[in-house]
Amino acid sequence: MWGTKKLAGYFLVFLAVLLSIGYILISFHTRYMFDDLGFSALVRDNGIWAAFKILYFSWETIYNTLVLFFLLKWNNYIPPYFYNISIFLLNIWCFYLLLKTIVRYHKIGITSKEMLLLAVLVISLTYFSGRARGYAVYWVTGQIVYCLFLSYLFLGLYFWIKGRLFLASVFMFLFAHTRINYDAIFIGLYVGYIISYWYENNKLVFNLKSQIPFLFFLFGIITYIIIPGNYVRLHSIRGPDPSLQIGVLVIMKGWISAFKHMSGIVLGSWKQLMILPIGLLIGFYFSNNASVQRFITPRFLLYYTLTFIICYIGQSTVIYISLKTPVGYNRIFFFLEMLLFILMLLYGMFAAFFLQSRLSPKIISPIGGFVFLAIIIPVSIDYYQSFKVTSVFAKAYDKRIQGLKDLRQHPPGKIVYVPKLPDSGVLEFMEIEPQSSNTTQLPDNNSVYVSYYNLPFKVYLAQ
Repeated sequence: MWGTKKLAGYFLVFLAVLLSIGYILISFHTRYMFDDLGFSALVRDNGIWAAFKILYFSWETIYNTLVLFFLLKWNNYIPPYFYNISIFLLNIWCFYLLLKTIVRYHKIGITSKEMLLLAVLVISLTYFSGRARGYAVYWVTGQIVYCLFLSYLFLGLYFWIKGRLFLASVFMFLFAHTRINYDAIFIGLYVGYIISYWYENNKLVFNLKSQIPFLFFLFGIITYIIIPGNYVRLHSIRGPDPSLQIGVLVIMKGWISAFKHMSGIVLGSWKQLMILPIGLLIGFYFSNNASVQRFITPRFLLYYTLTFIICYIGQSTVIYISLKTPVGYNRIFFFLEMLLFILMLLYGMFAAFFLQSRLSPKIISPIGGFVFLAIIIPVSIDYYQSFKVTSVFAKAYDKRIQGLKDLRQHPPGKIVYVPKLPDSGVLEFMEIEPQSSNTTQLPDNNSVYVSYYNLPFKVYLAQ
């Protein structure tokens, strides 16, 4: 069994390093686009506080926009990959702290190095296997909004479990004030925990003082809801059926569509399916750890599955009320996908424990080796191909921007047409639009370049 554990450990370390380095290397090819440039120009021209007030009444301005404005203020000095890599490492560290606290609380025999390895795997897998990779983990604005503020939740729960209620309250308030769908997911986690605790203990022990962080979390939601810009933005978004009248029955029917969508998350690509066998490798690694096997039981998996379903229903309901669709766009699912991937890893670990109880160690080791190769080869190929594609894109993008800057001195006219950039791959770059015969107004995605680079001409995509 020791040989199986050691071999599985090497496999997991290699996989964690590959996933992390692959993401970091591609991050060097990210470029500022759309909101990155638009927000940066807004801050440059008006200052952080004035820009904040403008969006508070016209868009979706919350305290994280202040953070976003402050960071984007330094666009001319800080490359975008600095944000990508820093937020990636921050999420790993904060999730590690949370995981370490949970493990210590439940007296599970896992070392600090093992917990750090698990944290790297969970975060790097979420970055790799999430379906909205470009808009959630590479696009600077997207990563700040959808990834950075998850670290606030990790820290909030970390301090909450340790009994440091003041810091827990601060981080839970800040987390609640970021995204309403994230709030719905956390409420699902909270409700799922209460149900599981009640079922296990046949009672609920309510301590008002210990729930102070949750009260601050609720207060954070209220301060988010009252922002006038939220409703301006909602009215500007047209869902698939704007005339749909939202009611309880309609929302419940929406849950069915949402769960069909969830099955598509798992079965949609090998990048999601591979998470189960990775859980198998983790289970092989903990093959002789009785405390881990006692913790990951069918009952625990049932609790987690029920909690995830509650979280999914919560997000689906919020999205349905807001956008009149039970699904929404892919990057909304980043946090939910992370919870789903953790659940898949846990099922993979349980399957490994089951196999180890029935198969010889001589069979387990070859199975682990086969699983490792079946994962590592396609992941390596995918990152290699993505690196080549994004490298070509980054060079072409830099050439375009330099060309536009050069034309500022001697503009050829009132309009400049630029050729289409090559495929951006996983970066999912938002290309500028061609000129339309229906309007003379410059599209938003074009105007951000004009405003950010102070161009004395309009820019359109050449047709």
